[in-house]
Amino acid sequence: MSLAHVCLGCGFDLARQRPRKEPYYGLPLIVCPRCATASVRRKHPIAVRWRQVRRVDWALSILLVKLLCALAITIATGFTILSGLLIMARWPEFKPEPIGLWIAAAWAFVVLPIIIGAWLTAGLGHLTRRQAWCGWFAFMSLAVVCIAVLMASGSSDQYGGYRFEPGAVENFRDFATALVAFFVIGLLALMSIMLCAVMGVPVGTLMLWLGKLNRSLRWRRRRRRFRKVRTAA
Repeated sequence: MSLAHVCLGCGFDLARQRPRKEPYYGLPLIVCPRCATASVRRKHPIAVRWRQVRRVDWALSILLVKLLCALAITIATGFTILSGLLIMARWPEFKPEPIGLWIAAAWAFVVLPIIIGAWLTAGLGHLTRRQAWCGWFAFMSLAVVCIAVLMASGSSDQYGGYRFEPGAVENFRDFATALVAFFVIGLLALMSIMLCAVMGVPVGTLMLWLGKLNRSLRWRRRRRRFRKVRTAA
């Protein structure tokens, strides 16, 4: 609905009149119901460009926020899996305190999965649930491959088990064996995190509902403000 459109013949307000497309030129034509004067509804070019700039700016801002969130979650997940593999590789000589293990387990299987589940539901809401979850699992599997390569490049079995010792790899056979072992363990850890991420789906659904409610309230406030301005005029 146009905010202000006055008939040039009688001064009648045509803002509430819906235009119809003129068949020859395709212009939005409005016929005044009072004096039958025809006029064309045109949009101001500066206002149109300003709205386009605002739309592009909003889209780029949302994209940047989503990329930063995805990067942060990727780093957190990769660091969690890497820490778990390091603890397992050095378990006989490096055994954390029980309270530390409980905190790490709570982070790996409660806090982080809820964040991931909420992100996949709300942040990737434009995709189907299967696309979002399968795509994220495939992307993180590549990260697990990189972590496995890092671990295998510094692993040695000279102490009766694969331990992370930078520069200790001796031949390709040891590297390949350690790579497969660390990749399988890391993939199992990733699968466990993804299974626990189901707990974050309600949180993401709630975030989507709150965002929809906020947009609805903003639209209502804007419409109410426009009505007040038009009534005062």
